[in-house]
Amino acid sequence: MALHSGGRYWKRHHKGFLGMRSPQERIHDNILNGHAPLEGLERFTAFFDMEYKRGSDVVENFKRYATFARHYPNAKFLMNTRDKDDWLRSRVRHANGLYLKQEMARKNLSSDEVVAAWSSDFDRHLRKVRSFFKGEADRLLVFNTDKDDIQKLVDFAAPEFPLDTSHWAEVRSTDRIVEKKGWQDDGADLQIAMGDAA
Repeated sequence: MALHSGGRYWKRHHKGFLGMRSPQERIHDNILNGHAPLEGLERFTAFFDMEYKRGSDVVENFKRYATFARHYPNAKFLMNTRDKDDWLRSRVRHANGLYLKQEMARKNLSSDEVVAAWSSDFDRHLRKVRSFFKGEADRLLVFNTDKDDIQKLVDFAAPEFPLDTSHWAEVRSTDRIVEKKGWQDDGADLQIAMGDAA
């Protein structure tokens, strides 16, 4: 079974399955207390979007890849990537700009400063992950969602995790959500800010 971020699917369809706390908080606490990161979540075999933000609380478990690698030597790691400008624009537009506004308030930064920080973090994280797993192609797949064929992921996951390509589709595209909900497109003028950040 797969667990995405805060486990909204499991909380919605299987009440009591995860309890009230975010599973990302549980993972974070496990790490801080010296336990195996996934203690208490053993029924799940795949974890995605390992981030949790609420108010001033920020948990970025995806940055603890070295801890996961040490505790789970047979685990495989998938790192999605895409065109950085598109990723930044999507973040700015996420939840009708709320994600950006929360980050501005949390860090007391302007929108341009937040975007510049995100841009630097994107490059740094990709570089550090690739460096950590250098020489371990069987453990890390960097998957470009803009360009890579799904068969690349299928081959990487096999044989432990057989994937059915008929389920592969684009979902929750920010462009479609912005258009459907009639949100203001705050990402349209982002190119200047991203050019300055680079």
